[in-house]
Amino acid sequence: WELLVVNLWTGASPPMSARANLANARAAGMLTAGYTVVNMTPALAVNKAALAAGPEWEHLAFVSVDVEIATTPAIVRQAVDSLRTLGKQVCIYTGGWFWNGLQGDFSDVSSWLADYDGNPAMDTARLARLGPVCGKQYKNSHDIGGVTVDANTFIDSWIGEDMALSAEDK
Repeated sequence: WELLVVNLWTGASPPMSARANLANARAAGMLTAGYTVVNMTPALAVNKAALAAGPEWEHLAFVSVDVEIATTPAIVRQAVDSLRTLGKQVCIYTGGWFWNGLQGDFSDVSSWLADYDGNPAMDTARLARLGPVCGKQYKNSHDIGGVTVDANTFIDSWIGEDMALSAEDK
């Protein structure tokens, strides 16, 4: 299966194309997911992400809490808990250069880590105070056919066999 992860909220207005990109990807048989930056009120970040996804929200394989700019452990925890309350599978996206400066125990939350080594192998070491690594961003923004994308890989079993099977059936 293929997975499209889109920006749902970064603190500015939600991306106008998020909902359409999610719908088009799902119609093409891809799994979809999103991320939200939580450098302000967690409820606002989660609500804006859900609003940006619209009816595609219910189809997202996961929503990631993006931790790569100034925030606090309390804000991250509230965002994780809010997404879980909404029934979403959650992970924290971050890089060691940022995470290592943030305190708090998030060992109950899987991690999607930035490790720009160009290798899709899931060989990124777990970061302190974070749960198991479920995904790796192995290549940062690059151009594919005129579109800027990041290259990521995820552990199939973390995405969920039921999600993968339902995408293949479409």
